[in-house]
Amino acid sequence: MRLATAIVLRRRDDSRVSEFLTDTSTVVATEAARAIYDREINRGMKSLAEALVSFSSMTEPFLRRALHASFQLGTEIAAARLCQFALARNQPVEFRKQALELLLNRDTPPNRECVWGRWPPIVRQTGGVAKLPVRTHLQELLELEESGVQMLAQRLEALFGTKRSPQQLVIVVLNESAVESLRVEALFTLEDGQEAEAGLYESTCKQAMESSESAVLRAAALRSWARVKGAEAPPMLRTRSLAQVSYYRRGTPIKPGPASRRHYKVVAPFSSDFTAGQAPFQSIPSIW
Repeated sequence: MRLATAIVLRRRDDSRVSEFLTDTSTVVATEAARAIYDREINRGMKSLAEALVSFSSMTEPFLRRALHASFQLGTEIAAARLCQFALARNQPVEFRKQALELLLNRDTPPNRECVWGRWPPIVRQTGGVAKLPVRTHLQELLELEESGVQMLAQRLEALFGTKRSPQQLVIVVLNESAVESLRVEALFTLEDGQEAEAGLYESTCKQAMESSESAVLRAAALRSWARVKGAEAPPMLRTRSLAQVSYYRRGTPIKPGPASRRHYKVVAPFSSDFTAGQAPFQSIPSIW
């Protein structure tokens, strides 16, 4: 009966169909979402957009329409709602990524809407409607574990973000679940300001070189340290014991065995050449 009522209201383009968005049946709720979005019932768009963060269990057709309803409203509240949805770990990652992509396109929207591909050009906003909501939630977005979501958050930071403090950069560098490119960029940014925060840079760079699980970050830290310290870099690197390099895997001590001994044969000649100043610095990352 409820489903039949929703269908009748849809055919009449009646905004009262929005009352069924909160129905306990996902079938009825999805039909209400289809009615509002597909029939362009403008008086129900706000209710559909609000449903994006009101419920934890929604079907894909419902989610898709709720996302684009928030996008089309073009308000700061709607943009904040997209940020909150992207932070919801209980929602599908593909739709959370889509929410961030919509935020990236908020000030320059496409001419076609993205559910049916219709051609009702969306009104272009001025003044950066998404800027304040994104800045409010940016740090939380950057700390999310999913790499695809982090990459989009990084793009949002470049578009809307503000300059991060050295302490915030350190958090990103040492966050093992963060995207490697984001951690490397944070380290290099910390390097650029190392004259003012020398102690913070040195402790972070050393920790990245010695205990990071990311080979990319360890290599970047070595490059950064060599740029900053110059002639002081070889003595510092010589103090790192061969045992530590040979018998540690992903920061965890392992029992020496055939595999570690084979690795030792690779490291030992290199370390001797480096100590003697014969190994080019560019070859350093290849063994880490």
